Amino acid sequence: MNRIVLVAALLAAPALLACGNTGIICTSNEVRCGQTCANLATDPVHCGACGVACAAGFVCSPVPGGDGGIGQCTCPLNLTQCGQACVDPQTNLNNCGQCGNACGLGESCSAGTCITGACPSGTSNCGGGCVDTTSDRQNCGGCAGDGGVVCPQGQACLNGACGSDLYAACFDTGDIFALDGETGAVDPHSQKAPPSFPAGLAFDGHDSLAVVDGVANDLYTFDITNGFGSANTFAVGSGPNSIAIVNHVAAVPNGQDNSLDVLDAVAPGWQRRCPTGDAGCTASAHFAASSSPEYAAFDTDAIYVSLLGDTTNPAPTGNQLARVSLSDLSVQTTDLTTFDLQTPPDAGTAPRPYGVVVHNGRVYVALANLAGFSATGPGLVAVLDITTDGGAAVPHTFADGGVLQPVAPDAARCLNAGALMLSGSTLYVACGPHYDANFAIDVPGAVGALDISGDVPQPLWTTPLGCPADAGADCAPGAASRMAIAGGKLYVGDFGNGRLFILDPSSGALTAGPANALNLCLAPDGGFQEISDVAARP
Repeated sequence: MNRIVLVAALLAAPALLACGNTGIICTSNEVRCGQTCANLATDPVHCGACGVACAAGFVCSPVPGGDGGIGQCTCPLNLTQCGQACVDPQTNLNNCGQCGNACGLGESCSAGTCITGACPSGTSNCGGGCVDTTSDRQNCGGCAGDGGVVCPQGQACLNGACGSDLYAACFDTGDIFALDGETGAVDPHSQKAPPSFPAGLAFDGHDSLAVVDGVANDLYTFDITNGFGSANTFAVGSGPNSIAIVNHVAAVPNGQDNSLDVLDAVAPGWQRRCPTGDAGCTASAHFAASSSPEYAAFDTDAIYVSLLGDTTNPAPTGNQLARVSLSDLSVQTTDLTTFDLQTPPDAGTAPRPYGVVVHNGRVYVALANLAGFSATGPGLVAVLDITTDGGAAVPHTFADGGVLQPVAPDAARCLNAGALMLSGSTLYVACGPHYDANFAIDVPGAVGALDISGDVPQPLWTTPLGCPADAGADCAPGAASRMAIAGGKLYVGDFGNGRLFILDPSSGALTAGPANALNLCLAPDGGFQEISDVAARP
């Protein structure tokens, strides 16, 4: 989204909470505990209340069904409490398969069963348990105490090294939170500005996190081998909205100067690709005025960019899908205003394309379906075919003659279709809310899933992000934005209230919804906040 309006809104909302005149400043999701600040939902030293420390091996996690701000001491995911310890019954010699089931002399515990002889291939015998040291949190990189380590709270074991597997950016506060995808626990190795206004996240390999600053117009690249290390800085165009990286090539759509930066990773930073004969270019490709490029997706020989258009301009601008050739950076566009938006002809609706993904020779584009800022029809996904001659994408004609596929059987449950995320052949769609005349949410956002393995996309499920009937008055309905899958869970950013929602990616069942979401960057006065992006570590 073009963030000119966003910046104006955030200027009125303080991002930090000062604690008296002591010089201690706590962020919006922390409280003061003595001479420090603590998140009572995730801090194992101050879990649920100041001074309540979790025992060794336990973690502090948000209370299920709570408001997301208070925690309790629990065993990490996949571990079971047996007596006063957290153990893995799949590998624990004294609690194999269940608490109290001890293996005999000379036996080992493998997959919850006592066995004799060597551990199966791909596992190591660590204290009598057969574990995979490339992914086991208790024996990461080797058996604990013998070359391996126990990963701290907020980190997973990734390829034999401890590290966070999920990152979430708060545009308004400049925070980039590192989290454990399985538990949702926040890693203390999180980053506070720079960047000041992180607008998009993407990984270049396993240990390099790229972050675009939507106001400073810089691309920061962090070495996250051990938390956040030093960052390389590269200047991009004005108002970057997002970043996509494939095979060490980055695409950065710049919303304010209507351009696209195509960057090659050249140690220690980046190098911009320029059109032939323009070695000193300030952008790799330019689009029409007020086209506002939003998202980018890679194909083998091109980058597809959604051109959102100017929502404040009564005359349609943008509303196109651009193809930028990777070989010569030439631009071709497809007009999306010709699609049937399923709205009244006098509604003044424009497609307003947002998220875009490429899969099996097709481009999928989310259409917000807006008249100004108001959704006047169902959120839709446009499907276009990639042409074999290298030209612009063309609308795909389904077997039933339609060219648009609603993202849910009940289209009214998905308005303002925005971010898209592809996992296998499942396309996840973030649906924004509908606002009344006072900009209050009167129809909550939603998350939908489509099976795009066949000719016609098939809706799998849609989960609305409304408040449950028994929720308190403080519960705010959700506004879904960007998404990532980590730890087997689907994390969805909340555009308006600085929260993360957690869903089952196969069924859409909510683990943490509006009443108990994971709070990350709420302003103390309830001012405008945004989870601008979430990204899973590959």
